[in-house]
Amino acid sequence: MSVTSMNERFQERTAQKEMGKKTATRSFQATTNNVNDDALTVIDEGIASWGLPDTGADHPNDPTLWATSITPRPEGDAWGIWLVVVKYELKPSDIPPGSGTDPWDLDPVISFSYSSRQKVFDKAYSYNETIAAAGATRDEPKVDVVNMPFKQPFDPPAMIEDYIMIIAIQRNIIGSAFNPDDIRTYQNTINKEVITVAGISLPVFTGFLRDFKAQKRWTDDQIDYWAETFEILVDPQTWIKRISNMGVFQAVESGGTPTSPGNLVKYRKNLDTDGDAIRDPIRIGLAGKPLGFGDPSVYLEYHGIWEQDWAGLNLPATY
Repeated sequence: MSVTSMNERFQERTAQKEMGKKTATRSFQATTNNVNDDALTVIDEGIASWGLPDTGADHPNDPTLWATSITPRPEGDAWGIWLVVVKYELKPSDIPPGSGTDPWDLDPVISFSYSSRQKVFDKAYSYNETIAAAGATRDEPKVDVVNMPFKQPFDPPAMIEDYIMIIAIQRNIIGSAFNPDDIRTYQNTINKEVITVAGISLPVFTGFLRDFKAQKRWTDDQIDYWAETFEILVDPQTWIKRISNMGVFQAVESGGTPTSPGNLVKYRKNLDTDGDAIRDPIRIGLAGKPLGFGDPSVYLEYHGIWEQDWAGLNLPATY
């Protein structure tokens, strides 16, 4: 026998928990008595004779975690001393020992959370609307955020903290049902059809599949299956990009629509009320004419994320 000792360094246990993820590590010091011993010797003999946890073994303090990797490496310059790091990850599902339940037959694990972001504050609620909506479904804000008394948008625009829902799904599917091309097809897409996911109805373009991963695993009977994870961001105002219609050119002909550079002149050749040249883009209408005081801004909508029908994903409709 080449491994002569195996002791855990308890003070080096680590753990980390993030959104929908949890990991841990345990460190062991092993000694060997043969200069030809390698990392495989440490793993094989450590598991067989010295209590080193094998892959798939539960964490001693948290049965929701299991060992996924064992990594020995020489410690220091002297031969015969090894540092062995065992990494633990969250199980895709809890399978009761001896239950005979196949992993792909278990219910998906669903969690809900939120994420914050900054967005342009161009619409607000009126006081009465806010009171009326208390405890009820919130309507979209309709009050323009503009200066007084000329009712012009702020430049630069005001910003506000915004929060969106995150739906996280973990599920297992049998190996024969998995197609890796699905990740390329669906990841980084928005839903082009109405769909209900985990009890949440997603109108068109409101769901964004930001993350889609899959990891291959095997049962005790060596049947392969895939542990899939999905992360969907929900924006009730849709993921369509809205851009204020602004420009530096206007049509020469009155009321005309710009058709070629020869018909355009720069707004910056005009003078503002102080007699200074206008150098920045200004708000314009669809016909290319400057908007007047109090005129609402015109927004153009662009689809910056690929649209996809999510029906083929067979995501759980209930939670």
